Amino acid sequence: MKFSSDKAILTGVLLVLVIFTIMVVFSFYQGRQANKTAELVSHTHEVLAQTSRLQSHCTDNESNARGFLISAREDFLDGIEKSKKDINYSIDTLKKLLYDNPEQLKKLEIAASYANRRIAVSDQIANVRKEKNFDEAMQILTGGKGKLYSDSIRAVLQSMDSDENLLLKNRKEANETAMDFQKRIFLAIVILLLLLVVVLFQTARTDLTERIRLEKELKILNEDLETQVKIKSAQLNNIFERVTDAFMAFDLTGNITYANSKAAEVTRKEHKSLLGKNVFEEFPDAKNPIFYNSFHEAVETGENNRYEFEAPDLGIWIEYYLYPSSDGVSCFFRDVTEKKKAEVELIHSERKYKLLFENNPMPMWMVSLQDYSIIDVNEATLQHYGYSRDEFLTLDTRNIRPPEDLGKYVEEYQQRFEGISHRGTWRHKKKDGTIILVEIHAYDFYYEGMAVRLLLVNDITQKQKAEHKLQESHQELRDLAAHLQVIREEERAGIAREIHDELGQQLTGLKMDVSWLSKKLPDANGSIHEKIKDILELLDITVKTVRKISAELRPSILDDLGLIEAMEWHGQEFEKRSGIKVKFHSAIKKITLPENVTIGIFRIFQESLTNVARHAGASEVKCNIEEKNETLLLIIKDDGKGFDPGKVAGKKTLGLLGMKERTLMMGGKYEIKSKKGLGTTVLVNVPFEKIILKNVSL
Repeated sequence: MKFSSDKAILTGVLLVLVIFTIMVVFSFYQGRQANKTAELVSHTHEVLAQTSRLQSHCTDNESNARGFLISAREDFLDGIEKSKKDINYSIDTLKKLLYDNPEQLKKLEIAASYANRRIAVSDQIANVRKEKNFDEAMQILTGGKGKLYSDSIRAVLQSMDSDENLLLKNRKEANETAMDFQKRIFLAIVILLLLLVVVLFQTARTDLTERIRLEKELKILNEDLETQVKIKSAQLNNIFERVTDAFMAFDLTGNITYANSKAAEVTRKEHKSLLGKNVFEEFPDAKNPIFYNSFHEAVETGENNRYEFEAPDLGIWIEYYLYPSSDGVSCFFRDVTEKKKAEVELIHSERKYKLLFENNPMPMWMVSLQDYSIIDVNEATLQHYGYSRDEFLTLDTRNIRPPEDLGKYVEEYQQRFEGISHRGTWRHKKKDGTIILVEIHAYDFYYEGMAVRLLLVNDITQKQKAEHKLQESHQELRDLAAHLQVIREEERAGIAREIHDELGQQLTGLKMDVSWLSKKLPDANGSIHEKIKDILELLDITVKTVRKISAELRPSILDDLGLIEAMEWHGQEFEKRSGIKVKFHSAIKKITLPENVTIGIFRIFQESLTNVARHAGASEVKCNIEEKNETLLLIIKDDGKGFDPGKVAGKKTLGLLGMKERTLMMGGKYEIKSKKGLGTTVLVNVPFEKIILKNVSL
C-alpha cells in the first residue's frame, strides 16, 4: 500500500511523539539521579572555592603586613583587619559545608590554628612598626615563623583540596555516567528521526538538483568562511606579536595553544616548540603553588586574576594576569625582576635616609606643604632651637618666625620648586625668644602620597656679624686712605707752590745777577764770558726742571683752568715725552667738581697714561670724558699688546689697585678690560648723585 507525502509526514510526527514519550518516562528516574549527583558536585566545587579564598585571604594578610612594614601607610592596616575578617568568614563557611565530613573538619581545624598564628605574626609586625621600630619589625618578618605558618596553611589546604578533588572526580564520574545514558537515549532518538527524515524525503520526492545546488553554495560559503578565519587569525597573531608583554593561551588543562615571540624570549624556549606542550610539565616553575592554584581557580571560577611569583629555574620574578573563558585561559606575563630589585633598594634607601637625617649635625626638618605642620625633625634641630621633640611637632612653621616676617613667608611658602633650591636668608625665633639668621636649602617631594618639603638650616648669625664687622673695618681703612690721600695732595700742592714760588724766584734772581755780572765784565777774557754763558744755560734748564717737578707734584693748570684743560694739557705733555699719540676728546666744556673728585679723576688719567708708557707697547691712546645717564664717564683705550686680567688679578699691581681705590672713594666704579693683542680699556664712571655738582656747563 502506497502512502501520500502528507500521510507520511503525519506518521513521522506520531512516531516522534511516541518515541519522546518513551524517552521521558524511561529517563525520568535517571534524571533525578543525575540532578542529585550534580548537587554533590556543586557542593564540592564550593568547598574548593572556599579553600582557595581562605588561602588568598591568608596571602593578603601577609602582603598587607609586609606593605605596612615598608611604607607605614594606614591603608595596609585596614587591609590586615579586612583579611582577618575574611579568614574567619571562610573558616566558618567551610565548617558549615563540611559538617558531614569528619576527616575534612579535622584538617580544617588544623588550618584554622595555623591561620590564627599567621594573623598573630602579622599583628606583631604591625604593632612593632607602629612604634617606629623598623629593624625589629623586619627581623620578625624575616624570622621565618610567618612563612612557616603560611606554608603549613597552604599544605593543609592542598591536602583538603586533594581529598575534595578525589571526591569531585568520583561525583563527576557518577554524573557523567548518568549523562552518558541520557546521551544514548537522545542519540537513539536522533537516529530514528534521521531515518524518519530520510523516509520523508524519499516519500516527498525532493528535487535532487536543488539539493546539489544548495550543497555547492554551502561549500562555497564554507570556503569563504575558512578564508576569513585565516585572515582574522593572521590579524590576531600580528596583534599579539606587537604587544610588549609575553602572551600564552592554554586550554582548560594547561596545554599551550598559542605563544607569542615575547613569551619564547622570556621562557628561553624555541617559539615552535612551545605549542602543544603542557605548561606544568614543560616549566617546573609553573608548579609553583601560586601559579598552579591561581590557574585552576581561574578555570573553576571564571574570574580574572593577577599574581606574581619567583621563578628559580628562569632566575627571574614573573608578574602575570589570567583571563579565563569557557574553552581555555589567556595569560599575559612579564619579567619584573628589576622592579623587585628596586623594592629592595627602596628599603635600603629608606634606612640610609633615616641615618643621614637623624645624624646630620645641621638642623633638618620635614614640613607639610598643605598646612604648615612639621612632620619630623632631627636631633640637631631640637638642640639648636631648644624644644623637645613633642613640642616641636606640635608647632607649625609660622610659630618660629617673627611676626613682621609672616607676610613674606606665607607668600614664599606657596611657591613650588623642582629639585634642591636655595630659599634665601630668613630670621627664626628660638624657644627662648632669641632671633637667629639662617640660610635655608629646601627639597620638595612626595612622601607617603603627601606633598612635603625637606629643609636644611644653616645658622649664619655669627657669620653675618663677622662680615658686618669686616665691612666696617674695610670702610674705616678706606676712609683712612682717603684722608691720607687728601693730606698727600695738600702736601704735594704746598711743596709745588714752594718750589714754584720760592725756588723759582730765587733761580730767576740768580739768573739776573749772572747777567748783570756779564755786562759789568766787558774786558774779561773769552773763557770767563764762555763760563757765564754756560751758567745762564744751566740756570734756564734748572728753571724748566723746577717747573716740571712743580707741575708733576700739582699742575697749576688744574687749579687755574680746571679738570678738562688739565687733562688735555697732560695728554699733550705725555705725547711729547713718550712719542705715543694721545687723542683727547671731551663732550664737557667746563665742569666744577669737588676738589677730591677733580684730583681723583686727574690722577687716574695720569696713572693710566704712565701704565701705557711702561707696559702697553702702544702707538696711540684715545681718551674720552663725557656725561651720560647722570654719570661722569671716563674711557681710556690704547692699541697696545694687551694682557690677561685674570692673571694680573692675583698680583700686587699697586697702580691698578690705587686707581680702583680712588674710584671707590669717589663713590664710583672702576673697570679694566683687556685681551692679548687687542689693547686695554679703562672705564671709570662716577654717578653725579654721589658727588656735589656746583656749576656744570655743557
